Amino acid sequence: MIKYLEEMDQGSGGDTSIVKLPGTMAGQIQHGLDPSYLKAIDEEARSIWNKEIREEFEFDEVYPSDEDDNQASKSTHLAGTSAEGRDSLMASIREIIEQDQQALADELVMGAESPSTQGRSTTLSDSETSSIETNSIIDNALSTDEVESDSDGDSEESRSIDTRPISEIIKEAGVELQEMADDQRLEAIQGCSLLEMYQLHVQGAISESEAATALLCRLDRKLRQWGLKGKSLLRLLRGTQSLISGSFVLLILNEESTFEPGDIDIYTIEDYYLLVIDYFKAKGYVKVHKVSPGYRASMEAISKIFELRDRAGRKINIIVSTGMAVLPILHFHSTIVMNYISHHGLVCLYETTMHHIGLINFNKPIPKSIMKCVEKYIDRGYQMWMRLEDTHECGEDPCCPQTIRSLLDNHVMHIRFDGYQDKEVRELRRMDANHAVWRLATGFACFKKTWDQTGFVACNTEYTVFYR
Repeated sequence: MIKYLEEMDQGSGGDTSIVKLPGTMAGQIQHGLDPSYLKAIDEEARSIWNKEIREEFEFDEVYPSDEDDNQASKSTHLAGTSAEGRDSLMASIREIIEQDQQALADELVMGAESPSTQGRSTTLSDSETSSIETNSIIDNALSTDEVESDSDGDSEESRSIDTRPISEIIKEAGVELQEMADDQRLEAIQGCSLLEMYQLHVQGAISESEAATALLCRLDRKLRQWGLKGKSLLRLLRGTQSLISGSFVLLILNEESTFEPGDIDIYTIEDYYLLVIDYFKAKGYVKVHKVSPGYRASMEAISKIFELRDRAGRKINIIVSTGMAVLPILHFHSTIVMNYISHHGLVCLYETTMHHIGLINFNKPIPKSIMKCVEKYIDRGYQMWMRLEDTHECGEDPCCPQTIRSLLDNHVMHIRFDGYQDKEVRELRRMDANHAVWRLATGFACFKKTWDQTGFVACNTEYTVFYR
């Protein structure tokens, strides 16, 4: 969801377990918080930055030490969090920063010893021994080489689309994968979309660990474009109950996505958003601007929005939810962006997303600001529907707008990361919300007519009706 939160108010299959985290991912960290940061957040946010917190994070030299700020030491940092839990969280965040520093030092040493590797990523995607030239093993299976003779008798090579059933194509691709060396397999799998990985896994061609390793290498590679690294960011998500969502996640779902998002959206909760902001400031995102969520914010379950930029102009959006971090995601304008990355895995709420199809989540007439978002995804090659176009059972099909869905149902695609593969997927998603049920707002447009013109979201104690 690129700029959706700004644009929206400028005028108005079954559970899958795929595991494995790649090894060390090196990156760069820049420390320093400028005094202007305090001016970028509201008074309520300022009050919780007490002397104890500054000492824990060694930020004393950054913040003015005037009498007013010293008085803030009497405030509580994390609402609803015990001192023991707070200290544990601080230690965890501090450890992330220390590990980043060590990773940077290691990279500098390695770069000095081997000039040929300077500036290169050290992730598994950079295997030196791989000879695979194509991005997708599926592309190889879908294409056949034919020799055609021209009028002069010369021959030239051309490619034609294979018209065999997809099951046969996937099977052939699986055979090719099984004959490859491990490093070649990994590079080939990284070129597959999530749908292709799932199909190959069902065929028994790739393991769950291989698929997850490929996805996480892809995540790390994309994050490096923002000066971030996957392992560190996943630990932040775990410690602050935050999620990555929006257009950026679509790049992880499909390697062949041709668009480049202009930002990354991080969804978090009231208790931890300042820690999230400081994490990114330590990464070089020192320019902080608080954005007015607009009059629709209460309907979208948004409390605050912060735009963070680094010196290169790269942008991170910090969206603070009125409840759990997943709550605003359930309010999105369409199902195409109802996906997120948590510390425990990648979650896709609608199977249609893997087929580049999104269902609108808005009653008619659709406001111009929402249509602008919808048109953006159409321009990116996605189909946007008001209802399922094929025959289906209204109210029963998991992708039907009339069907009541749950974060804990069997129709959520969930790829579990390393360290969580032994846990039941519903147990993991309960970390994101104990209870989360919803229905899209376009049920009236489906084949089986209904007098119920509303959708809704119920997430823990929050409840919203989409009569909009």
